[in-house]
Amino acid sequence: MISSIDKLENMGIYDNIPPKRCRNFQRYNLIYGWNGSGKSTLSRLFAFFGGQKIPDEHEKIKATITCNNIQYIEKNFPIKGENIIVFNEDFINDNINWNGTIKSILLLDERNIKETEK
Repeated sequence: MISSIDKLENMGIYDNIPPKRCRNFQRYNLIYGWNGSGKSTLSRLFAFFGGQKIPDEHEKIKATITCNNIQYIEKNFPIKGENIIVFNEDFINDNINWNGTIKSILLLDERNIKETEK
């Protein structure tokens, strides 16, 4: 489990956060704030930890995190063995075509599967 972001540079408004400023993460975390406060940028960082691509505008990111008492740097991402799931605007844009096609959605209800096949 990620416990802290120890260093973060070149990522939007998070140009250079002080060491150990973002710590004490838990299994589930709620992140909220005003528009423009960095919520989407932070979600992209967590997506990067989990293996999703980092947007081009953040390709020069430098990050160090602590996960299960081990420190990782950006070259070690994605973090193997961690199940980091981020549902943000990037996820929606990558997986939902608003013209009627949904990509990579698992249907568990037999009736819905049959309706979808039709």
